[in-house]
Amino acid sequence: MYVIQKQLENLRRLAIPGKVVVIYGARRTGKTTLLNEFLKVEHGPYILVSGEDITARAYLSSQSVDKLTAFVGAARLLVVDEAQKVPDIGLNLKLIVDHIPGIRVVATGSSSFDLARSTGSR
Repeated sequence: MYVIQKQLENLRRLAIPGKVVVIYGARRTGKTTLLNEFLKVEHGPYILVSGEDITARAYLSSQSVDKLTAFVGAARLLVVDEAQKVPDIGLNLKLIVDHIPGIRVVATGSSSFDLARSTGSR
């Protein structure tokens, strides 16, 4: 059972075109559950991938605008769970928002230090 939280409202408010929302914290604290609740009301096309998936990792670590654009396709929302598993994820997410107009991006990770460092946030 999901208990509605303020974080769901915050995520809906913060997930805007041209921005990357990063959700990080300890394992088993509800990050993936929050994503699933968020996606229940999404109307546009979206992609949900795991950074643990070898194919997703290959595309999302490519540093190729063409490859990243092909991966996103017609989606207007990209959601990357376990993003800390993707090499250079921060640079690649920046390339996505810089080169795909109107895209929204949400990334989660259980290793807060690694994910914060790789996206350039502190």
